[in-house]
Amino acid sequence: EYINDNVLLSNLKAHLPNKDPIYVLCRNNYPLVKPCFELIRNGINATIRGAEIGKNLISRIRATKGTKIEDFLKNLKIWMNKEKMNLESNDKSIEMLMDKYDTIVALSEDCNNTDQLIAKIDKIFSDKDSKICFSSIHKIKGFESNIIYILYPELMPSTYAITEEALEQEKNVQYISVTRSKDILIYVQKLKE
Repeated sequence: EYINDNVLLSNLKAHLPNKDPIYVLCRNNYPLVKPCFELIRNGINATIRGAEIGKNLISRIRATKGTKIEDFLKNLKIWMNKEKMNLESNDKSIEMLMDKYDTIVALSEDCNNTDQLIAKIDKIFSDKDSKICFSSIHKIKGFESNIIYILYPELMPSTYAITEEALEQEKNVQYISVTRSKDILIYVQKLKE
Protein backbone atom coordinates (compact mmCIF):
# COMPACT_ATOMS: atom_id res chain seq x y z
CA GLU A 1 0.00 0.00 0.00
CA TYR A 2 0.95 3.64 -0.39
CA ILE A 3 -0.30 6.35 1.96
CA ASN A 4 0.59 9.96 2.68
CA ASP A 5 2.18 10.93 5.99
CA ASN A 6 -0.88 12.97 7.01
CA VAL A 7 -2.81 9.70 7.61
CA LEU A 8 0.05 7.73 9.21
CA LEU A 9 -1.17 8.13 12.80
CA SER A 10 -4.76 7.16 12.08
CA ASN A 11 -3.51 4.21 10.03
CA LEU A 12 -1.26 3.06 12.90
CA LYS A 13 -4.13 3.36 15.40
CA ALA A 14 -6.35 1.22 13.14
CA HIS A 15 -3.71 -1.55 13.19
CA LEU A 16 -3.23 -1.47 16.98
CA PRO A 17 -5.27 -4.59 17.78
CA ASN A 18 -2.50 -6.53 15.99
CA LYS A 19 -0.69 -8.89 18.41
CA ASP A 20 2.79 -8.34 16.92
CA PRO A 21 4.58 -5.01 17.24
CA ILE A 22 4.01 -2.66 14.33
CA TYR A 23 7.28 -1.32 12.97
CA VAL A 24 7.71 2.05 11.29
CA LEU A 25 11.05 2.07 9.47
CA CYS A 26 13.00 4.94 8.00
CA ARG A 27 16.42 5.43 6.44
CA ASN A 28 17.20 8.12 9.04
CA ASN A 29 16.25 8.57 12.68
CA TYR A 30 15.05 12.17 12.71
CA PRO A 31 11.81 11.59 10.69
CA LEU A 32 10.78 9.02 13.32
CA VAL A 33 10.73 11.53 16.18
CA LYS A 34 7.62 13.55 15.29
CA PRO A 35 5.16 10.66 14.72
CA CYS A 36 6.50 8.81 17.78
CA PHE A 37 5.84 11.80 20.03
CA GLU A 38 2.46 12.39 18.41
CA LEU A 39 1.41 8.88 19.45
CA ILE A 40 2.80 9.34 22.98
CA ARG A 41 0.86 12.61 23.31
CA ASN A 42 -2.27 10.66 22.31
CA GLY A 43 -1.68 8.10 25.07
CA ILE A 44 -0.30 5.36 22.82
CA ASN A 45 2.88 3.62 23.91
CA ALA A 46 5.55 4.08 21.21
CA THR A 47 9.35 3.87 21.23
CA ILE A 48 12.28 4.37 18.90
CA ARG A 49 14.54 1.30 18.72
CA GLY A 50 18.11 1.93 19.83
CA ALA A 51 19.04 2.55 23.46
CA GLU A 52 22.62 3.26 22.36
CA ILE A 53 21.35 5.92 19.94
CA GLY A 54 19.73 7.65 22.90
CA LYS A 55 22.95 7.39 24.93
CA ASN A 56 24.93 8.78 22.01
CA LEU A 57 22.54 11.73 21.65
CA ILE A 58 22.70 12.42 25.39
CA SER A 59 26.49 12.34 25.25
CA ARG A 60 26.45 14.95 22.47
CA ILE A 61 24.00 17.11 24.44
CA ARG A 62 26.19 17.01 27.54
CA ALA A 63 29.28 17.87 25.48
CA THR A 64 27.59 20.94 23.97
CA LYS A 65 27.55 24.14 26.02
CA GLY A 66 24.29 25.79 27.03
CA THR A 67 21.49 24.60 29.26
CA LYS A 68 18.77 26.89 27.88
CA ILE A 69 17.51 25.30 24.72
CA GLU A 70 18.14 28.38 22.53
CA ASP A 71 21.80 28.63 23.61
CA PHE A 72 22.25 24.90 23.30
CA LEU A 73 20.84 24.80 19.74
CA LYS A 74 23.13 27.67 18.63
CA ASN A 75 26.18 25.83 20.02
CA LEU A 76 25.00 22.54 18.53
CA LYS A 77 24.81 24.15 15.09
CA ILE A 78 28.36 25.53 15.47
CA TRP A 79 29.56 22.02 16.43
CA MET A 80 27.73 20.43 13.47
CA ASN A 81 29.20 22.91 10.95
CA LYS A 82 32.75 22.30 12.24
CA GLU A 83 32.28 18.54 12.12
CA LYS A 84 30.77 18.71 8.65
CA MET A 85 33.80 20.61 7.32
CA ASN A 86 36.11 17.99 8.87
CA LEU A 87 34.16 15.14 7.23
CA GLU A 88 33.75 16.53 3.71
CA SER A 89 35.49 13.52 2.14
CA ASN A 90 33.39 10.82 3.83
CA ASP A 91 29.76 10.79 2.63
CA LYS A 92 28.59 8.17 5.18
CA SER A 93 29.98 10.09 8.14
CA ILE A 94 28.32 13.31 6.95
CA GLU A 95 24.97 11.55 6.73
CA MET A 96 25.36 10.18 10.26
CA LEU A 97 26.34 13.63 11.54
CA MET A 98 23.36 15.31 9.88
CA ASP A 99 20.97 12.64 11.16
CA LYS A 100 22.28 13.12 14.71
CA TYR A 101 21.95 16.90 14.43
CA ASP A 102 18.46 16.77 12.89
CA THR A 103 17.30 14.23 15.49
CA ILE A 104 18.45 16.39 18.42
CA VAL A 105 16.83 19.48 16.91
CA ALA A 106 13.54 17.60 16.36
CA LEU A 107 13.62 16.24 19.92
CA SER A 108 14.26 19.70 21.39
CA GLU A 109 10.82 20.89 20.30
CA ASP A 110 8.73 21.73 23.40
CA CYS A 111 11.83 21.65 25.65
CA ASN A 112 13.01 24.67 27.66
CA ASN A 113 16.37 23.24 28.71
CA THR A 114 18.75 20.36 28.11
CA ASP A 115 17.55 18.47 31.22
CA GLN A 116 14.09 18.22 29.65
CA LEU A 117 15.65 17.16 26.35
CA ILE A 118 17.66 14.38 28.04
CA ALA A 119 14.56 13.15 29.92
CA LYS A 120 12.66 13.05 26.62
CA ILE A 121 15.40 10.97 24.99
CA ASP A 122 15.50 8.57 27.95
CA LYS A 123 11.76 8.06 27.60
CA ILE A 124 11.58 7.07 23.94
CA PHE A 125 14.85 5.40 22.92
CA SER A 126 14.72 1.77 23.98
CA ASP A 127 15.59 -1.74 22.87
CA LYS A 128 12.27 -3.03 24.24
CA ASP A 129 9.57 -2.97 21.60
CA SER A 130 6.29 -1.25 22.33
CA LYS A 131 3.12 -1.94 20.34
CA ILE A 132 4.34 0.64 17.83
CA CYS A 133 8.09 0.68 17.39
CA PHE A 134 9.90 3.20 15.23
CA SER A 135 13.30 2.16 13.92
CA SER A 136 16.02 3.04 11.49
CA ILE A 137 16.40 0.35 8.87
CA HIS A 138 19.86 -0.47 10.25
CA LYS A 139 18.36 -1.29 13.68
CA ILE A 140 15.66 -3.62 12.30
CA LYS A 141 18.02 -6.24 10.85
CA GLY A 142 16.95 -9.67 12.08
CA PHE A 143 13.42 -8.57 13.03
CA GLU A 144 10.18 -8.95 11.15
CA SER A 145 6.51 -8.34 11.78
CA ASN A 146 3.13 -8.74 10.13
CA ILE A 147 2.83 -4.99 9.52
CA ILE A 148 5.73 -2.81 8.39
CA TYR A 149 5.56 0.86 7.43
CA ILE A 150 8.42 2.42 5.48
CA LEU A 151 8.48 6.12 6.25
CA TYR A 152 9.72 8.35 3.43
CA PRO A 153 11.11 5.75 1.01
CA GLU A 154 12.36 8.70 -1.05
CA LEU A 155 15.22 9.00 1.48
CA MET A 156 16.69 5.87 -0.14
CA PRO A 157 19.25 5.92 -1.56
CA SER A 158 20.85 8.58 0.59
CA THR A 159 21.85 11.74 -1.23
CA TYR A 160 25.21 11.46 0.54
CA ALA A 161 25.92 8.08 -1.08
CA ILE A 162 28.09 9.04 -4.02
CA THR A 163 30.74 6.33 -4.19
CA GLU A 164 30.08 2.93 -5.76
CA GLU A 165 30.54 1.25 -2.37
CA ALA A 166 28.11 3.64 -0.66
CA LEU A 167 25.49 3.12 -3.39
CA GLU A 168 25.84 -0.66 -2.98
CA GLN A 169 25.24 -0.26 0.77
CA GLU A 170 22.12 1.76 0.00
CA LYS A 171 20.78 -1.11 -2.12
CA ASN A 172 21.30 -3.38 0.90
CA VAL A 173 19.37 -0.93 3.10
CA GLN A 174 16.48 -0.90 0.62
CA TYR A 175 16.46 -4.71 0.49
CA ILE A 176 16.36 -4.98 4.28
CA SER A 177 13.46 -2.52 4.47
CA VAL A 178 11.20 -4.42 2.08
CA THR A 179 11.94 -7.89 3.49
CA ARG A 180 10.87 -7.24 7.11
CA SER A 181 7.13 -7.62 6.46
CA LYS A 182 5.41 -11.00 6.82
CA ASP A 183 2.07 -9.71 5.55
CA ILE A 184 1.48 -5.98 5.02
CA LEU A 185 4.01 -3.45 3.70
CA ILE A 186 2.93 0.19 3.65
CA TYR A 187 4.98 2.98 2.08
CA VAL A 188 4.43 6.35 3.74
CA GLN A 189 5.17 9.21 1.40
CA LYS A 190 5.53 12.87 2.30
CA LEU A 191 2.37 14.79 1.50
CA LYS A 192 3.18 17.21 -1.29
CA GLU A 193 2.30 20.78 -0.31
